[in-house]
Amino acid sequence: MTQQRARILNEFYSGATGKAQGFRSFKNASTLASYFRKMKELLAYHYRVAYQADGHFTRESDGQVLPADVIELTGAQQWAMEKIMGILRRDDVDSEEVQAQLRHAVRQLYVAMICHVVGSVPFRSSVLSFCAMLSRRVYRKEDSDKRKGSSAAQGVWEERNGYNANLSALTWTAQLIIFDYACFQEQEDENQIPNFLRTMCQKFFQQLAETPFGHILQWRLYLFKVSETTVAKKQARWLLDGDTIEYRGTALHMKQVTQLMGAEYRQAHSLLHDELLLGRARNLVPIESWKLKDDLDMDGYGCSWLSDARNAELVDGADRALLCELQESPELRQIFLKDKGEDEQERRDDGAGAGNHQPDAGTGGQREREKGGGRRKEKNSVRGRLEYMRRMCNSF
Repeated sequence: MTQQRARILNEFYSGATGKAQGFRSFKNASTLASYFRKMKELLAYHYRVAYQADGHFTRESDGQVLPADVIELTGAQQWAMEKIMGILRRDDVDSEEVQAQLRHAVRQLYVAMICHVVGSVPFRSSVLSFCAMLSRRVYRKEDSDKRKGSSAAQGVWEERNGYNANLSALTWTAQLIIFDYACFQEQEDENQIPNFLRTMCQKFFQQLAETPFGHILQWRLYLFKVSETTVAKKQARWLLDGDTIEYRGTALHMKQVTQLMGAEYRQAHSLLHDELLLGRARNLVPIESWKLKDDLDMDGYGCSWLSDARNAELVDGADRALLCELQESPELRQIFLKDKGEDEQERRDDGAGAGNHQPDAGTGGQREREKGGGRRKEKNSVRGRLEYMRRMCNSF
């Protein structure tokens, strides 16, 4: 793979974007496994749906059109499939010589699928029929009407990025197959490989070609264009009444929007004002940040805007303002502050309890662990946050 050959394989990209970028032959091991698995799935789909007589899918009504009714195998595809099936029926299929014949037949089938001119009926190609199946995804959710543990399958459209990744896997692998086929055909004269590649790509592998990958390349252009204007992965939609909006299965009337915003505001105000700002600190004067002077160069010398002489008038008494506010309120003083004697007595009691207490084995130890878990949970509660603030105030 030379740079010139890589550019020829990727001429469709240069023609669509105006950027010169060659075929990227290097892929991670996980990406290669994913890409090759997708191409194997295409081969299995072609065999089950297009080649087998029953067409794999079940007809639910007489007038229903199944993929097998639309897919048309070319002579080259039919011949390659017959050759593959004949090789697989041989008793010496595991021999090296027969395996080489099998690989050659599979290569011929893939090339016949790539070089299929579909005209105005794109889904006569098993490749595009397979891509149509990839555009739908089946997921299961619990069905409350049935017994517990059962599930009902529902089909949804594949996400844009996921579907584009599938098309990318098929495109890259098809390019690799074309290059492999060119090397096989021109193995006697390697200098003819670029000419062979150019002929193949211009005829079957560019956006204006009425071939399976001509359509796939067009689809990818559409997906890239849509991705530029898509704001959200999940978008809300209006219902027919004009007053209700639905988002991810939840319907919300316009009158409820203002109620929801009001409830969120009240909850945020309660958390910020009543709990974190104490709610009653009426005597605390807010400091307007734009009035403060700051010098980032002084940070390296251990200085800050609190010790800056230019801010002396603004921050005068600020270091004791919160403590004074707590001391003036009997209720806040009881919650956050303790006398020195009470604090020392509490520490002595805690130390004595830790020295004398021995957790019992069995259920006693379990109860002790449960109490410890309860104390840990209490730290995340409102009471826990208030207790933390009380300890901070006592450290002044």
